[in-house]
Amino acid sequence: MAIPVIEGWTVNDTGGATASSITLSKPSGVQVNDLLLIMVGADNSNVAGWSTLSGWTQFINFNNSTADADIACYWRIADGTEDATVAVGHPTSCELFGWYIRISGANTITPIHLVGTPQGTSGTSHIVFAINTTIDDCLAFFILAFDGGDTTYFNVTGSGWVKGDDQWSGTSGTDASGCWGSKGVPLAGSTADAGVFVSTTDGSSRVQFAVAPGGEAPPTGWTPLEYDTEPPISGQFNKLLYVSEPPIPSAWNKLKYKP
Repeated sequence: MAIPVIEGWTVNDTGGATASSITLSKPSGVQVNDLLLIMVGADNSNVAGWSTLSGWTQFINFNNSTADADIACYWRIADGTEDATVAVGHPTSCELFGWYIRISGANTITPIHLVGTPQGTSGTSHIVFAINTTIDDCLAFFILAFDGGDTTYFNVTGSGWVKGDDQWSGTSGTDASGCWGSKGVPLAGSTADAGVFVSTTDGSSRVQFAVAPGGEAPPTGWTPLEYDTEPPISGQFNKLLYVSEPPIPSAWNKLKYKP
């Protein structure tokens, strides 16, 4: 397995105006079996009611009255039938922004490994709490929506965390803005807290989640082992994929041979 790769994204916002939906464009170069993510935010605390999307799975939908901001996230596996644009609806008319992200190398069955507990607080320091993955080679994300466009920056800190993008719908305190970041997590365990620092005191809603890597999963009850015989036998090698532990009823071991 390998850590999934962010291949690109598009972004949009409502340009300082209020709206009840935002339209996002599919990134270029999408391939079948890519993981597609939509992440959206708004300066609103009334209801966590971002619309569901046909063909997509919504896995985050959070609002907070202290933060006066809300976020939502969706995923789908590309199969060639996705539309060129997606309109994401919001229950109230307010300022909106969002990203449409293309990721390669993710698990195509259960791509979202783990979602953290969303937080909503006010201040200039916004900590996005770590989550604890249970598998290797995850790609961790955070998303943050900020109540206002009057911060002049989003500074991201935390071990391994890198800001992917930030976006403003406008630059006044009544506008909205936000950012997201990511990091590879090669070994199962803590993703580490991500810190987001802004120039103006105000609220944010935020959360971490982890994308699972692709690769062949072991059958239930089997323990994965991998090695190549050394030296090669007649120009070939034997690759042991799985042995049963405890033995399954058939007591078979699965061997795969490659030239």
